[in-house]
Parts: sequence; C-alpha cells; structure tokens
Amino acid sequence: MMTPSLSTVLRCCACIPLLFCSSIRSHCQKVSDPETRLASCRKQIDDTDQQIVALLNQRARIVAEVGKIKHEAHLPVAAPAREQQVLDQIVQFGDAGPLPPDRLRRIYQTVIKEMRAWEEGLSQDSEGKSAK
Repeated sequence: MMTPSLSTVLRCCACIPLLFCSSIRSHCQKVSDPETRLASCRKQIDDTDQQIVALLNQRARIVAEVGKIKHEAHLPVAAPAREQQVLDQIVQFGDAGPLPPDRLRRIYQTVIKEMRAWEEGLSQDSEGKSAK
C-alpha cells in the first residue's frame, strides 16, 4: 500500500473545511428551530472531529516512518527548517478558509510540537530496544 506524502496529508487537512462548508451552512440553516439547528451543527462538528482524528493518526503513521528514516540516518528528530516550511504551507493552504493565518499557524505549531515529542519518544524506545 502506498503511503501518501506529508504534503498530501496536509492538503487534505486544509481541505476539510472546504469539503463541508457549503453542506454545513445549508443543513444548519434549513431548520428553523435553534435547538435543532444547534444539534445538527454539533453532530457535524463531531463527524468532522472524527475525520480530523483519523487524519492526525494517518499523519502520525507517516511521522513514525520519518522517525525510522532519521534514526537509521542518525539525523536529529527536530528539523526547524522543515517545520517552518510546513507552517508556511499551512498558511497558504488555509487562504480560502475562515480561520485567520495566525490561528492556523498556532494550531499547527501545536500539532508539530506534539508530533515531534511523540517521534522523540519513539526514537528513545527504538534506542532502548537496540541497546538490549
């Protein structure tokens, strides 16, 4: 099975709001009762969150593979230039959305920070196993 590139995954993450924007707006506005509209919108948020979690897990699998490659090549986990490139791309990917670029950047700074910490943990686990 072919694993999608990181840029493909990031483009998919950036497109989530675009995929659902028109259907969310129309579905939430069709019902006149505020409680029903709110429940409908919350259901759509839950569905979207489920998709985001699936994409984050897909990203984590890719990060694990990148970590293996870095470990084999004796490269550091942190790659500040690459992280900056990802953040710059995220801002570009999000141009069409309602979230301001600074918020997207902060969200992805957190994603990158958590993925890096997780990758470091995997690397340490791998080193511990190879030392045995």
